[in-house]
Amino acid sequence: MVLLFAPSICFAFGQGNYVFSISPLIGVLYGQGEEIVYNNSSTNAYKSELLWDLKPLMYAGFNAGINPGDFFTNRGFNFALFFKYGIPIKTGAMEDRDWLNPQENFLTRYSRHDAFSQSTFFADLSAGYSWPFGNSLALKTFLEFSFSRLSWSGENGFYQYSPGDSSPWTSSLPKKYFRNDFSEYDGRDIMYSQNWLILAPGVSMSYKPSQLLVLEAIVNYSPLIYCAAKDEHVLRNATFNDRLYGGHYIKGTGLVSFLPKDKMEMILHLSYKLITGSRGDTTVGSIRENGTAGGGYSAVDFGLIARFFL
Repeated sequence: MVLLFAPSICFAFGQGNYVFSISPLIGVLYGQGEEIVYNNSSTNAYKSELLWDLKPLMYAGFNAGINPGDFFTNRGFNFALFFKYGIPIKTGAMEDRDWLNPQENFLTRYSRHDAFSQSTFFADLSAGYSWPFGNSLALKTFLEFSFSRLSWSGENGFYQYSPGDSSPWTSSLPKKYFRNDFSEYDGRDIMYSQNWLILAPGVSMSYKPSQLLVLEAIVNYSPLIYCAAKDEHVLRNATFNDRLYGGHYIKGTGLVSFLPKDKMEMILHLSYKLITGSRGDTTVGSIRENGTAGGGYSAVDFGLIARFFL
């Protein structure tokens, strides 16, 4: 919490043409996680979909790096580490939709809970090489290892179920509240977590139109995705462990750096991250179902770094 209000400071020292820096950062995410259950391993038809909001999630963290002192005059290796920790707060809603009619593919059940972020953090480690072109352009290629943990609890919910799952769900169905129908209900109905591990190459291009401004665009893509997810239904006393693989990881980032003074840099960054198409197996107790689990994540990330070179 101190980082949210304290100035962000970067400490840097030079050794030859290289500079080391470490700086706190703050920002906000706006997006959602996705939990999917497929009817079977040979179809893309949903049996269940749960959407977990991050609307918004505030975070604090730091970034550290080793790179050539000036990208536009020096070529060399680059190393960077980003760490961000999400503040545990209410982040919107969790919506659960089910298609449980065996004959027809229509929505039969809907429930909604308040979504609360739990232990949520992100760590990205990258290594690459950069080349200057003239005095205003620089190109960098890199390989990034990304770890993300997202976790929520769904609390204080209601549900609307079609009688016997024999007819389509409509918004006019009566709302029933878990706190009224279950004497053992303590406010929580469901907890869900995703642990993503991704290895992704990337490329960036930097442009320096003046001595006071630097623009940078970064793109990552990879199918090298693994996720361990856990879904705990408190009232049902059931835990689902998912192992997901593959899919598509796409990340685009834009940075604007202002250099109002020689020893000061203000950086605004805006990025969009998408993980989609990951699929795998789910295990409940000793029962394993192959190819029926899926998951995803998408979010816009806006952040601020203020660096003072001492």
